[in-house]
Amino acid sequence: MEGQIGPAPVDGAEAREVLRASCADIVGRYHGPAATAAEVAAAMADEPSDALAPPHGRFLLAR
Repeated sequence: MEGQIGPAPVDGAEAREVLRASCADIVGRYHGPAATAAEVAAAMADEPSDALAPPHGRFLLAR
């Protein structure tokens, strides 16, 4: 199967799912055991992904 890489809205459902999983991995990896949903939400609020949206950036997803 061949995948494609393309832009996606950073505030869209797919992007939120990917960003949440990435954030959970980073929080768990560097701050101890697996992150709780509340810890992930707090980390995402502290570090929003606004810079990944036009005109300053672009969020790409592999599908």
